[in-house]
Amino acid sequence: MPFDGKHPKRFRLAMLFFGVAVFVWVTLDLNDLRMVATLGVAGGILAGWRVTGSGRGGLRWLFFGGAAGVSAALISVGLMFLKNAVHAHPLPDFPLPILLGMLERAPAWGAAGALIGAAAALMAQGE
Repeated sequence: MPFDGKHPKRFRLAMLFFGVAVFVWVTLDLNDLRMVATLGVAGGILAGWRVTGSGRGGLRWLFFGGAAGVSAALISVGLMFLKNAVHAHPLPDFPLPILLGMLERAPAWGAAGALIGAAAALMAQGE
């Protein structure tokens, strides 16, 4: 059940690992978009896991994929903004056009995630 306040041990460990990965990434002076997008996708998967809970059913996979896709773009933008704020260079690591470009990808990432979730639901039905 989503938002019930009880988290399985796997979810807590995954969140801990994600937090450590974000902490290490923020401390490094890297501005690679692939790394921040990977962290965003990992965070999006965790957000989708949190929103959809541990129920079963085909529609759950669709919502999981959509939530993970949209969250991935939003979390990526949040991480880029955090890194800009923490490092405070005269020229930011991720300028505003890159942040806006990532935001405009949120609907496409959400649709792609929902399609992947629909495919997973169809595969689960076949078992």
